[in-house]
Amino acid sequence: MKNVFAVILTLIHLVALSQDYNVTSSKDEAVEIQTKERQFILDNFKNQHIVELNPGARFVVVSNKYTSSFEVLNLCPYRKSNCFDSKKPNILDNAWKVITLEKVEERNVSCPKGRCTRTYVVFNINNQLFEYELYDSKDNLIKENYRPKIDNLVSVDNIDKAKSLLIGKTLFINSQLWENESGLKFMKKFYPVTIKNIGATSDIITPIKVIFQSTDGIDYFMKMSDFSALDEYNCFPNLFSFDNPKEKYPEISDSVWEKIQSGKIETGMTKSECILSIGKPTSKNYDVSQDNITEQWVYRYSSSVMFLYFKDDILFSFQM
Repeated sequence: MKNVFAVILTLIHLVALSQDYNVTSSKDEAVEIQTKERQFILDNFKNQHIVELNPGARFVVVSNKYTSSFEVLNLCPYRKSNCFDSKKPNILDNAWKVITLEKVEERNVSCPKGRCTRTYVVFNINNQLFEYELYDSKDNLIKENYRPKIDNLVSVDNIDKAKSLLIGKTLFINSQLWENESGLKFMKKFYPVTIKNIGATSDIITPIKVIFQSTDGIDYFMKMSDFSALDEYNCFPNLFSFDNPKEKYPEISDSVWEKIQSGKIETGMTKSECILSIGKPTSKNYDVSQDNITEQWVYRYSSSVMFLYFKDDILFSFQM
């Protein structure tokens, strides 16, 4: 009996010892730093699923010079079993007209599994009802991160609110790629511009068109994601700043800042200055010798490769 008791005590002691090495840190709440631009979006534009929108929400039917007379909206006649293209709304017939969301409804319908719940977003177009089918219940759709977009339909309500908040304001543009009616232009980034107008485009990825005027009085535009987007490459917080970005970097000289605005680099620039100018590298390599560490940054483009070489955080050489 004593031996059994001794074995139990030994096991308890071993378990206690093992717990000494099974350590955990206290949970840390994830803190997301909100820039002024991100907070502007959060305060003014809800990232809602289309099934969450209220009746009366407005959309514009968009088209471009390449839209053919045969193209139709992906909307079927309301509660009709057959949905042929000939029955769908023609895009050119409704181009740049504003349509309204009539209602969102769920139905229990036949499906390969037997009976399934489907959600229908119903639109009023010229006093006729058309619907867009989503393959789940409304609650399940809202839980998903995916936000479906209907080709050639852009929210008018977000555009109108953005117009009221931004037109006439001076912002700083964070991209060198500006556009005008003749095509893309390589201009200066972190440059002040005045917002002139905001509208829609036929591009499903960048459905918003922001027209702005440079300090020399010439109009340009930029296409971007919907105003509710926060994490897409072409979202508002990535493309525009309310404050002069230069003020964040008082240590950068005016001559270097001009290089950065033009997307250029020169020897003597720091790593952070290079990132501001041409972005983050595709990859990094290190060469360690007895005397120092040389860092190589690699930028891979569609038809070329550029190499930057740093020593003690300073760019000492680069090549294409």
